[in-house]
Amino acid sequence: MDKNVIEHQKREQENKNIDFGKVENNKHLSAEGEQHTLKNKIKEDIQIMWHKVRLLQMSEREKQPKVKTNSKLINLQEEINGVIEELLEEDKMNIKDIINLIYAAATIMT
Repeated sequence: MDKNVIEHQKREQENKNIDFGKVENNKHLSAEGEQHTLKNKIKEDIQIMWHKVRLLQMSEREKQPKVKTNSKLINLQEEINGVIEELLEEDKMNIKDIINLIYAAATIMT
């Protein structure tokens, strides 16, 4: 085989490997972006619900339904727990605020 042909084939293979790496990196960045967007959406939803819950008396709140645990619910719970931790770090809260936050998170989860 001609030396030029072999060199050309090597360069083509290297380019394919580089392009594949770019695609894999873009998939990873896209997944991170989606994860960040989901977390922001959850945080926004919890904050809105938290504000609504603050205006209600305990007796006015609906009873939370029992739910069966599955993998999607566990993942959502982990995301919500992360958001709650962030919110707790941002503000100093009294126990009433924390109870309202937990109720708001449970409402979002169900």
